[in-house]
Amino acid sequence: MLTLFIFAVVLGVLVTVHEFGHFLIAKWRKVRVETFSIGFGKKIVRIRRGETEYCVSLIPLGGYVKLAGEHPEDERKGEQWEFLSKSAAERAAIVCAGPVFNYALGFALFWLVFFAGMPTLVPQVGGFLATAEKSAVRALIADPAAGEWALFFEDPRAETLIFKENAPALIEAAALPEDSKARLRALSLTPAQAAGMETGDRVRAVDGSVVRSWDDFTAAIKKKNTGRAVRLQVDRGGARIELSVLPRVETEKNVFGDSLTVGRIGVTAADAFETVRYGFGESLRRAATQVYRLTTQTYRAFFKMITGGISAREQLLGPVGIYKFTGVIAQHGLMALLHWMGLLSVSLAIINLFPLPVLDGGHLLFLIIEQLRGRPLSVKAQEWAMKTGFAVLLMVGVFVFYNDLLRVRFFEGIAQFFQGR
Repeated sequence: MLTLFIFAVVLGVLVTVHEFGHFLIAKWRKVRVETFSIGFGKKIVRIRRGETEYCVSLIPLGGYVKLAGEHPEDERKGEQWEFLSKSAAERAAIVCAGPVFNYALGFALFWLVFFAGMPTLVPQVGGFLATAEKSAVRALIADPAAGEWALFFEDPRAETLIFKENAPALIEAAALPEDSKARLRALSLTPAQAAGMETGDRVRAVDGSVVRSWDDFTAAIKKKNTGRAVRLQVDRGGARIELSVLPRVETEKNVFGDSLTVGRIGVTAADAFETVRYGFGESLRRAATQVYRLTTQTYRAFFKMITGGISAREQLLGPVGIYKFTGVIAQHGLMALLHWMGLLSVSLAIINLFPLPVLDGGHLLFLIIEQLRGRPLSVKAQEWAMKTGFAVLLMVGVFVFYNDLLRVRFFEGIAQFFQGR
């Protein structure tokens, strides 16, 4: 019940801010607002103030602002307070106001979280990664004089390993002949181990740039993909020391399926969290960066989904999924919840700017076409576009809802219920 209440509050705030953007700019441009509703469907609460009816409607997944003379088929009197009596620029400002307000809310919440601080995974070493999988050994070349052995694995994904007599015993070389096992029960050192890094080291800077979170640390290391050594400042036992680490250059795929060349030093994070706060200016910079990255990555992800580059099933999250995540995130405190609200607010702005006729982006597209043609599209064309857009949105909604149910094992729960009867 608490999760449902939190979810309702989060969604209510996001929708109210969005619709208030349309409302405020419409009032500013002297357009009459007939209805301001949070939710769709049957109106369960309604209050009239002046020319506007304020409502809370039955279906809480959205909201709307109804403007006088908003649609071509509406009965119009040619009054200046009608929406279609305004210039294209004024109408565009009203249309864009909702997403802009959501962007502003997301930015403000991100800034607040960075400035006030939230529990963050710190850049402290918890362990070291093995450099290859256990797999059959294809060949063994020994150089006893140099005290080295080279292992060539059958698995093409496993790199050739160079072992030394003092290497740490991390795994058993089970595929080797018995007479070689005693000498080769080890993996090669990770770059971090080779540089002298130890479990518990707290990284403070990478090549002079301060890092305060594990994400900052790993992002900085991934950029070191040129085969050159990197300087790490770490705290160990109350003392600050400097290590020179040569990252291993590897290829990985990002969430968009693109191959990237990254640097790795073979460390894992300790389970250590602390509240990390940033200054006023740095918080502004980080908030702006987060809004920008979220926007560009979202549009890129949708392009990849449309072109088949990535799976829509893995990327899209609907109301059920948001509800579930909201409950989980709320358990981590107010700052974590506010950060989640910021993500949702920016996402709402992005989605509403898609050029789909039933969304704000679709209305904006109509205005752009009107400016290019010198006259608006015909009523019939706009109606056809709206119906098509609604059908597309409905299909996407059904897919996302079904995908959410699969994610939360809804059908499995129903099956167990009926099996138990």
